[in-house]
Amino acid sequence: FSFGINYELNNFYTLKLDASKNFRIPTYNDLYWSSAGNPELNPEKSLQAELGNQFSFQNMDAGVTFYFNDVSDMIRWLPGTDGIWRPGNEDEVAIYGLESFFNWNKSFSKDQRLDARLSYAYTISENQETSRQLIYVPFHKATGNLSYSYHQFTPSIQVLYNGSVYTRTDHSDELPGYFLANFGLAYDINQQQNLELGGSVNNVFNTEYQNVEDRWMPGINFNLYINLKF
Repeated sequence: FSFGINYELNNFYTLKLDASKNFRIPTYNDLYWSSAGNPELNPEKSLQAELGNQFSFQNMDAGVTFYFNDVSDMIRWLPGTDGIWRPGNEDEVAIYGLESFFNWNKSFSKDQRLDARLSYAYTISENQETSRQLIYVPFHKATGNLSYSYHQFTPSIQVLYNGSVYTRTDHSDELPGYFLANFGLAYDINQQQNLELGGSVNNVFNTEYQNVEDRWMPGINFNLYINLKF
């Protein structure tokens, strides 16, 4: 089942309430991936509730959502002692925390516009038997984006902070958090045909970091693209 209510108290504040019961069967890869699949997996079941608060004022939008998930037989791929990742069921997992965002924009003229977006999430994802945070789930994650459109040009800055994560279920080891920044520039070749040329310089501070233990991510790198939207 799923159930939701949106109540607009006034032009400034909207209250949102959602609840649902969910069911997820293992995928074909979960069950039968060569040398790693687990045909004994149980389906994943969960109860979920969210309480959202959204605020709007002129050219600003902000919100914070509190949530709680009670998950049984959670399906997760985890590394074994031989280094091979295999799927298994986590008996009981509680996932709760908050997600927040802030959006702001300002138009200076028909062809000039400034946009700012921020988001932050705080996540507890806890094995109920051990009362420990699940591995590779950060407590803190934040993103930001600032862009300025001037006629056909749009320079932008993107930032990401990903907090530290545990790499062992007994919390004996962890990967440190990291901060990344990207600079981008886009050019609308033809606004009527939605044709855009762009590029970005990623990880401009050449940060050394790992998403997964012993899997180093690239340092400073470059990306060029052409987007044609139909």
